[in-house]
Amino acid sequence: MPYPLTVIAYDTRELARVATEPLFRRIEGDRPLPRTVVLPTELAARGAPRP
Repeated sequence: MPYPLTVIAYDTRELARVATEPLFRRIEGDRPLPRTVVLPTELAARGAPRP
């Protein structure tokens, strides 16, 4: 990008762990119920002008 972009940052390892846990449980024969998981995030402001 030719200019800094503000993004939401999160721990990709934790995201992968949370996403694969029910997958492996399902492979083992378990049928986990759908659930909502909220991961901590951080606003990474990178030079974007404020409104």
